[in-house]
Amino acid sequence: MQNNITIVVVDDALQCRKHLEKILTDEGYSVILAENGMELEAILKKNNPSLILLDIIMPGMNGFEVMEQVISANCPMGVPVIFLTGNDDNMSKIKAFDLGAVDYIVKPFNPAEVRARVNVHLRNAIQTNAIIQSQAYKLRQITEARESILVKPEDLPEAAFSVYHSAVLEAGGDFYDVLNTSGKRFVYFLADLSGHDIAASYMVPAIKALIKQNSLPIYSVDETLSMMNRVLLEIMGEEKYLTGFYLVVDRSLGKISWSGAAHPPAVLVPVNGEPEFLKSEGDLIGMFREAKYHSSERKVSKGDRIVIFTDGLLENGESSPVWTHSKDEIMKKVSSVSESSLNNMAYELFRKFIPEGTKLQDDVIVLVTEI
Repeated sequence: MQNNITIVVVDDALQCRKHLEKILTDEGYSVILAENGMELEAILKKNNPSLILLDIIMPGMNGFEVMEQVISANCPMGVPVIFLTGNDDNMSKIKAFDLGAVDYIVKPFNPAEVRARVNVHLRNAIQTNAIIQSQAYKLRQITEARESILVKPEDLPEAAFSVYHSAVLEAGGDFYDVLNTSGKRFVYFLADLSGHDIAASYMVPAIKALIKQNSLPIYSVDETLSMMNRVLLEIMGEEKYLTGFYLVVDRSLGKISWSGAAHPPAVLVPVNGEPEFLKSEGDLIGMFREAKYHSSERKVSKGDRIVIFTDGLLENGESSPVWTHSKDEIMKKVSSVSESSLNNMAYELFRKFIPEGTKLQDDVIVLVTEI
């Protein structure tokens, strides 16, 4: 098992490097030797060591500088570093630990001490990595399960929509649903559930089931949201609530109806005319027992599009969570992609607001449907 473990020894003294190599290879470890920080940098570009033994007093970059400039830049996930030095002063030890070293061995060293310290920190690293991998695996499972219940455009082509979803964390709070409730009547619902933790992800399937149960044509939009609010008040804790935008498109009647729940307004992009907001003022869902929701409706034409998005699209700037885009700017960006194909419009609008390379501050969903 130890043959898979590689240790890098960085020391300008050849005798010290060879001594450490003998100690560690006798333990069954693979050892790579480096004379200075430049050699270590070249090694790290080709190898992923399990541990680094690093001398402090070296010509050129000293060990502290190597730690700050070379190791931190080439080992973003972290690798255990044990400093080696002839200095036994407290200030050097404090600086070493402040930089992230896991241990500090004073020269001249005892081979048994080196073996013991190396073995301890390798075991700790292996256990830590195992925990990280286990947690990452569980989060990936949650993400995959969550994604599997989000309907895709190809699953419901008659709903004529495209969607782009970008999550900050594996366990995100933004979600959407698209339902065919009868004939050519479709429901599109976007929501932002408070919290971006595992508990939020586990709530999504239950809320989706609730939407389906209460989206029958016999209910008006505001009745649907009111019913959802009453149920969620019973099953969610005080810290859980959601904002949402609920849109019904009846293609047979050429009509849309909608209501918002403390959510950004959708944008109607008509074939003929300028884009306009589909405004609606309603309370949070799952927060207030006497919450009010107001439905609106209007006629639409074939080829008109409706854009729905979560607030992360407007908040992913330096001043997050404050909206970083004016209403005029939102309309300008929506207009700039209005000639895009339906399949590409959601992604292109996302990129208009959030350029490539921007670090997301919040989850984002953009959904576009065409009449």
